[in-house]
Amino acid sequence: MAIVEGPKAKQAIALEVKDLHFRYEKSKQSVDALNGVSFSCEAEKIHGILGPNGSGKSTTFKIISTLLRAQSGSVSVFGIDRDKQEKQLRQAIGVCFQSPSLDPILTVRENLWVQGTLLGLSSLTLSKEIERWLEKFSLTERSQDRVGTLSGGLARRVELIKSLLHKPKLLLLDEPTVGLDPTSREEFWKELRQLRDQGMSIVVTTHLMDEAELCDELLFMAHGKCVAGGTPSNLKQEFKKEYVYFKAEKQDSMMDSLKEVLNSGAQIDSHNGRVRIETKNPDEVIDLLRRDYRDQLESLEWDKATLGDIYRSKTGVSL
Repeated sequence: MAIVEGPKAKQAIALEVKDLHFRYEKSKQSVDALNGVSFSCEAEKIHGILGPNGSGKSTTFKIISTLLRAQSGSVSVFGIDRDKQEKQLRQAIGVCFQSPSLDPILTVRENLWVQGTLLGLSSLTLSKEIERWLEKFSLTERSQDRVGTLSGGLARRVELIKSLLHKPKLLLLDEPTVGLDPTSREEFWKELRQLRDQGMSIVVTTHLMDEAELCDELLFMAHGKCVAGGTPSNLKQEFKKEYVYFKAEKQDSMMDSLKEVLNSGAQIDSHNGRVRIETKNPDEVIDLLRRDYRDQLESLEWDKATLGDIYRSKTGVSL
């Protein structure tokens, strides 16, 4: 996922967003949700938009999926203009929203049939697509069960099938695994990777680090702006900082002492009950702690930066 900064080489682009601005009017007060958001997504990849609540990712998602119209800027999906060709764009996208959209009283098959009918699919085409996807997602035996009796993971699979019935070119997923247990999340992402391998282009919004690691490309959003983008591995390589953690009986006084000793060579703060030192030279920091503070240390650890650490460093916001 690339932040758009100027002309770029020709390539298959599934989604292109340019200079989006959006403002909410709340209680006579304007709130800027998006401030010039621009990025592009290559086809046949899983792209993750990463950010906490209030970062602008859900507003961006709603604009791309035609639920909102931006005050300015443009969106195109495989060259289809979101504002000028809205009907065509809706036919080109499949959408799985964060909130459940299934009728719990209807069966799995009935939910899918209603969705396909609303999409305008013929009975023959719809019947074939439902059977194909039920079999692919191992739901054939549960097709006559009411959705309200399904586990969260199985219900999410049905949601995913709903978004795929009309063979979209681009699949949009807004926090698709919220509320799922780890096993169900793993299964859901297995399905997404298989769809990608079969040529599907996918955009996922998330605030979960383990899901971000599974994306081919990432976009960091904060305060309504794009702040960084790239593959998970490239983002880590570019960061070039690591972390030393320790616990001690007098942590506050040690932090003050270390800030004087290290000067601007490292960033020191509290993190989950421990002191965290962000540094490019972890070996030097560990040697210093062992030499001058050994008697005060209760624990000492070292680790490489995670995507969450990188996000916090670039935005000042924790996920």
